[in-house]
Amino acid sequence: MTLGYLADQQADFPGFRLWEAAGTSHADYYITTLGLFDNGTGTADQQAFGAMLNPPVSPPGFTCAVPINTGEEHYVLDDAQYWLNRWVARGHAPPRAARLQVTGTASAPAFVLDANGNVKGGVRTPAVDVPVAALSGLGQSGSSFCFLFGTTVPLSAARLAALYPSHASFVLRWAADTIAGVFRGFIRPADARALITAAANSSVGG
Repeated sequence: MTLGYLADQQADFPGFRLWEAAGTSHADYYITTLGLFDNGTGTADQQAFGAMLNPPVSPPGFTCAVPINTGEEHYVLDDAQYWLNRWVARGHAPPRAARLQVTGTASAPAFVLDANGNVKGGVRTPAVDVPVAALSGLGQSGSSFCFLFGTTVPLSAARLAALYPSHASFVLRWAADTIAGVFRGFIRPADARALITAAANSSVGG
């Protein structure tokens, strides 16, 4: 089954943390494409944000059926590496994270989705809390390893307008959620600045 890993989940304990990042996939657009050219100037951050609104169908070398995941998993990975270093060097354990919410039976589980199609629970980022797209690690088909790349379904213009009556309201909500992620320990401050800047430079809202 798709969620077969559930039987192997472990509870957190002093030497173990499990982070499940909401709205991400095994390999997303940044990991397969953008990250290869990210020079730290912020251009890739802006492109990553834009990809949620206009997602690529396939990374180079693949032919997938629908647009791949653009859930910005790399920000969570940045933070995980930071905490792993602190844990090893100083003994400072990473924060505990909620699990992704699942419903159904043990033989037929399914993720619990919110009104915008994003999974509930897990490590949260503004991409799922203040969404411009429904982001999933499931449902992909096509050639070779496409099943690892997940999916992106941009929200309609009408839905975006209903969620964010103005550009300022969108940026405010996105920034507040990003800053909350920093205080929860799941987003690095430098990445928070890049996330907020990308949202501010977008045309979402209104």
